[in-house]
Amino acid sequence: MADKQRRSEMKPVSESVRQWAEALRAEIEQWPAVRIRRSFGMTLVYRGEVVFAALPLTRALHAEDAIMLKFERESAAMTKR
Repeated sequence: MADKQRRSEMKPVSESVRQWAEALRAEIEQWPAVRIRRSFGMTLVYRGEVVFAALPLTRALHAEDAIMLKFERESAAMTKR
């Protein structure tokens, strides 16, 4: 049986990062068709049913000041450029 893959450890977030993420959340939640939910110690930002950002609230992935963003795939023209 294969070894289980180990999950990334979630790091505690500093107060300065928490304040920065809260300010960014306040700005983003004014955008049209955006929903904000809290989960896993992070603030998840949805557009429709898709999460496109995760901001640290009490925990972050990989590093204490990490945020996650989801981008669309680059078009062939963008890749070439």
